[in-house]
Amino acid sequence: MENAPDIHPLLEAAAPQPTTDLLMAKDLGKSYGLRPVLRQVDLTLPPGSLTLICGPNGAGKSTLLRILAGLSAPDTGLIHTNVAPEDIGFLTHESGAYIGLTALENLAFWTRLHGFELARADLENLLAEAGLADFAHEPTAAFSQGMLQRLNLARCFAPRPSLLFWDEPATSLDHAGLTLLKKHLTATRSRG
Repeated sequence: MENAPDIHPLLEAAAPQPTTDLLMAKDLGKSYGLRPVLRQVDLTLPPGSLTLICGPNGAGKSTLLRILAGLSAPDTGLIHTNVAPEDIGFLTHESGAYIGLTALENLAFWTRLHGFELARADLENLLAEAGLADFAHEPTAAFSQGMLQRLNLARCFAPRPSLLFWDEPATSLDHAGLTLLKKHLTATRSRG
């Protein structure tokens, strides 16, 4: 008789089952000290879907997105994903740019840091797509908040991620920036 794995039936039943969904979360919870921020959050993200998470400031939206993107751990619950960590993109309203570097240098640094290197022409194309072609060689210290958000867009889309989490992506964007954001969203959804 073969040895069967000793798995507690409740744990087995609670574990997310393999699916074709990009991500499935069950009973997620997170607290900061004694203050619970998330309680029993269930979420399924099928390919090509678009999910909006809304609520008042301090409701836990950013915390949830960071957990789903793999940047933070939940206190409770389980997450199953069919997407490799390097295929997950996360866009926040915080720039993360090194102000002593140019836009091109920031983008090159970020791609190398995340394990892939793009040719200079590819980096310049990403900046052009983000509306920053004329500012590629300018230090980001002189960038407006909208320009920094455009740089964030270029960084987020550099690896062409399969799963995107956006935390206030429209922050500081003008009309042209919002159009760019919608274009990238449409392109990403069309890839599933």
